[in-house]
Amino acid sequence: MRKRYRFKLAAHTESLDVCTKHREVFDSSNGGKNIYTGLSNSVTDSRRHSSELERWLDERTAASDDARVARQALSGSIDALLAIAPSVSLDESAAKVLHTPRGESDEELLSVGREAADKLTPHIAEFAEAGLPGNVLTDLPKQIDALEGARARGQRARREYTLAGDALNESLKAGDRCVRTALVILRNTPTAPKDAEKDLRIAKRIGPRPKDDAAEASAPTTPSSPAAPSSATPAGTTKVA
Repeated sequence: MRKRYRFKLAAHTESLDVCTKHREVFDSSNGGKNIYTGLSNSVTDSRRHSSELERWLDERTAASDDARVARQALSGSIDALLAIAPSVSLDESAAKVLHTPRGESDEELLSVGREAADKLTPHIAEFAEAGLPGNVLTDLPKQIDALEGARARGQRARREYTLAGDALNESLKAGDRCVRTALVILRNTPTAPKDAEKDLRIAKRIGPRPKDDAAEASAPTTPSSPAAPSSATPAGTTKVA
């Protein structure tokens, strides 16, 4: 989750704690009840969306790792076919498969892999006679499916991650509006506790908080010891033995 989102959610959570502490102020009017409920719902929704954001980020990372493994496996199989092909007698259409440039994209790699599985599998015996392990051709369909599946999972994870981020942004905006109104309520309600507005202003701050020096400032200081009298004899004074 983006750092600012995390900080803002933490600020909204602390703000809700302050409003809960002064719940009687908000319960004294329908508008106050609505604002408290709105802030509570915003925090709940934001927590859910942030969890979804983390989940889809993890899924995107896992899909990327799986795609990398599948890509290497498929590329290795095609390299093996290329290495053995000169020793195998192939018809023109089959031989053409291994002369197709693979390029750098997954689409091109998958295209060559599909064509190889389709046109070279009938020659599996000839490739085996030339020394190619039998699993190379039989594994091609599984490797193709693995790469396609990982790419599809990655695309879905990126899409869902974006949607969850948008939803989180909206729920945090709703929380911002509720916090602003809650400040107005605490400031203008005669029965609100004296420090209620101040507490909410502190709670709604976003980001790392500066170190609280209040305790240090209010701690009693230890009086310094009085200076010891000087043993030096003032100038011009005769010291009596």
